[in-house]
Amino acid sequence: MFDLRCELTRAILLVSLLSILTVKQRSALASDVYVTSSLSAQGYSVPLRDGRRLHRRRVVEDLRLSVWNVLPGSDDPYYDGPRVSAELALRLDTDLAIGSAEDASVPGLEPLGAQALTAKIDAVGFLRDTLDVSAGRQIRVDSLGFYAFDGALMRLRLPVSVELSSYVGYEVRGSSLWGFDALELDGTDGTGRRGVDDGEAA
Repeated sequence: MFDLRCELTRAILLVSLLSILTVKQRSALASDVYVTSSLSAQGYSVPLRDGRRLHRRRVVEDLRLSVWNVLPGSDDPYYDGPRVSAELALRLDTDLAIGSAEDASVPGLEPLGAQALTAKIDAVGFLRDTLDVSAGRQIRVDSLGFYAFDGALMRLRLPVSVELSSYVGYEVRGSSLWGFDALELDGTDGTGRRGVDDGEAA
């Protein structure tokens, strides 16, 4: 039987341990490491048609890890070359009011969910400060809207004050590994998407 409180405790302890280990390693690396963690709780009840009430007791843990100046010497104030950084944002989302009977009756309902909001590596200033590359899970905002994808983004700056941008990858969906559905493409839903599920985001 799934012990939600036990699993939640283990998850929070794991997140805390990762944070401590990351900070401990800071002195051994030339990189700059920044770790943030936040714990949020939410409780509410919704009346049902049969007179019962649906209770929700959400607990959300957000962990963000950022690493700058990965390349040797890039932490020098006079360094004038390419730079590499990494970013990881994880979310653990659980509901303490969900019981085992409800888990079995509601398809897709998970008492403890894990999401990777971002997990990417950025490399900027290559080829004499003309090429930037970002690879991994990332959120893109442009004139077409907001969306998340697993793939790569490239920016090329030309001498004539023109920048070319191109990206390729797969859309992040709720069914993806550590995925989420908040930024799925407009005009589509999570089911019945023939010809889209196997395609690329761009």
